[in-house]
Amino acid sequence: MTNKSLIALTAAAGLFGTVAAADSYFTYIDNAPQQADAVIELGEVVADSAGTVVIYDYNGGEFGEILGSVEVGAGANTDVEVNVGARPLFDVAAVLYLGEPTTPDMAAAWVEIELMDMGMDGDETGDTTANN
Repeated sequence: MTNKSLIALTAAAGLFGTVAAADSYFTYIDNAPQQADAVIELGEVVADSAGTVVIYDYNGGEFGEILGSVEVGAGANTDVEVNVGARPLFDVAAVLYLGEPTTPDMAAAWVEIELMDMGMDGDETGDTTANN
């Protein structure tokens, strides 16, 4: 096998790995902010294989401490909720790991969830951003 063939096979294997990972995602489409409480509602989470959804503090574009997690099975997982114990102080990020959790940059998918907060004028503010 020539070096060019080996490089082409390696590139193809990397491409197929990327395509497989693209089948894991959040279907979180509610663009309204969530009420800030101890349960983060994610709706349906689709995973290529069994894994874990981890909720992190997410402030200023940075992942903070882990607030909670829940295991998910391969395929579609409906009505996924994560109890984080107490009302988060900041917005949160839901991160889907296939297999054991590692670091957010190794996630199969993640979504930022802005939590509803009452502004000084009493209006509710916030929104969500998907990063699948």
